[in-house]
Amino acid sequence: MAKGPAKVKKLKPAQVEALLVKLEDPSSLTDEDCKHLADIVRTWAHVVQRAGQHKLSMRQLQRILGVLKKRGARKPDSGSEGGSQGSGSGSGSGSEGGSQGSGSNSNAAAANESNKPPPTDADDAATPAASRNRDEHGRRGWDDFGELPEHHHAHCDLGPGCHCPKCRRGKLYPYESARFVSITGQAPLVGARHTVDRLQCNLCKSLFTAALGPTFAQDGVAGQRLYSWSAASVVAIHKYFGGLPWYRQETLQTALGVSVPDASMSDLCERVADAAAPVARFLEKLAANAVTFFGDDTSALILQERKALRTQRSTGKLVERTGCHVSCVVAQTDDGHRIAVFRVGIQHTGELMDELLAGRDAQLPLPLFMADCLAANTVTVCRVLYGACNAHAVRRFKDLKEDFPSEAAYALERYKTIFENEATCHDAQLDSEQRLAYHREHSKPLLDEICEHGETLLNDHEIEPNSAAGEVYGYMVNNRVRLSAFVRHAGMPLDNNEVERTLRLPVRLRDNAPFFKNTIGAAWAQTVWTVGDTALGHGVNLLAYFNALQRHRLDVRRQPDRWVPWLYDQRLRELQQTGPPATAQPLSLGTTTPAAH
Repeated sequence: MAKGPAKVKKLKPAQVEALLVKLEDPSSLTDEDCKHLADIVRTWAHVVQRAGQHKLSMRQLQRILGVLKKRGARKPDSGSEGGSQGSGSGSGSGSEGGSQGSGSNSNAAAANESNKPPPTDADDAATPAASRNRDEHGRRGWDDFGELPEHHHAHCDLGPGCHCPKCRRGKLYPYESARFVSITGQAPLVGARHTVDRLQCNLCKSLFTAALGPTFAQDGVAGQRLYSWSAASVVAIHKYFGGLPWYRQETLQTALGVSVPDASMSDLCERVADAAAPVARFLEKLAANAVTFFGDDTSALILQERKALRTQRSTGKLVERTGCHVSCVVAQTDDGHRIAVFRVGIQHTGELMDELLAGRDAQLPLPLFMADCLAANTVTVCRVLYGACNAHAVRRFKDLKEDFPSEAAYALERYKTIFENEATCHDAQLDSEQRLAYHREHSKPLLDEICEHGETLLNDHEIEPNSAAGEVYGYMVNNRVRLSAFVRHAGMPLDNNEVERTLRLPVRLRDNAPFFKNTIGAAWAQTVWTVGDTALGHGVNLLAYFNALQRHRLDVRRQPDRWVPWLYDQRLRELQQTGPPATAQPLSLGTTTPAAH
């Protein structure tokens, strides 16, 4: 009868290959190699015997081979050998004792495994997922750092079959490669000096310049170009998505040893905006035919645009306007694409919606428009189905908790249930019609109770209309139709949080750079925000995307529909198959400006 399996000791693929190489020359086998081979033979015989007696399940086989670890392993008791030193003793003595005990009982534990019933699915369910998948050392793994370039470091002087440089007798064989991840630091913009060899014909005086590497060509580096495409992309991302003004970037670059003037950074952002402008205009056309819209504003300042003449939408007359805003509309199309459209200037979200919907297909049904209840968000030219943000109402009631606790608690308790109903619909992945039916049954009575309670308080003069509680309940009563739109129209959102999160981009920049100098800088910002935020919503690497738009800017101008964020990868593959892309003439910094909308 075969003995039980040996103590499990995993051999890496390189160790197995080395062992097989040594088997061709048995004289090179060491005592440790012979022990490994004996353990393999003993374990294989035990597995064959157990399988022949039909006493081997897949889980037991995994445990014998060390693939599946035992769950619920207990620490040694205070009276055991491993724990006899007490908790106050050093970890070294405790570990040593534990290893001795486990080594003496390893064969017995493995042999008795056949007498234990196999674990059931209930045992797996009872074990927390965190304990089953726990990373014992707590460090991040090889694949936990995202997409990183891989470098292979090979031996320059040594290879398989060479004599050992230490003992001069043995031969080297392949072993498992060492792997590690390194994180290095550098400035956002990295500079370098290049010396390019040139040759000249002594007869015709023709010059022959050494070619730059493919890395430089892919990044647009040439003898006449100081800043690469990636440099322009990094500056634009730091400016419009990181909220770092150009002068602050200049200070940071100088501190890191690569001095770049803030005026040059302005020109680099202009380059990115010029390359992205065709895509931004096409995205606005796509957004016009969307199903659902979210809209809102935040304040802005353009120094050279304090007032302007605008055509009044309702009457068509020219009136003087002064309010400058960053307006944002997030459109969700029927095929699941999310498009964010920004506009910086003297306008409101309602005017931006009128501008977008002017190009809408007349055969499409009325769109759903979610915004707050401000008059500036009213769409006057085109027809929409309005919805009001219930999260705004919740925030108003939360502000009442200190001065009017009972009135605020009445509404907040019901709103809590309404938002829980929305979470239930989301978790159950209900479609728009099923979600509408669920909210009509469970949420509509709660919203009606809040509004009717407010009417009762106001009519019975239990609260003053001009008090804080009276204003909040008056807001609910006056906007009851829009606030309850989610229980009347299938697909109508419950709140406007989607665009509120999106507006954090201009708010972040405004906190660090309070104004735009002129409408040209505002046009750059709205172009980069429109294309960049839409790309981020589709999980696109923004640096690679902006680089591609600049590298293929001629093709982008001809076919902007092929360069939207969810299709640009496919277009890149097509260009790589057809040959090198057509490139434009070197772009002189400061000469092009995207057309202001």
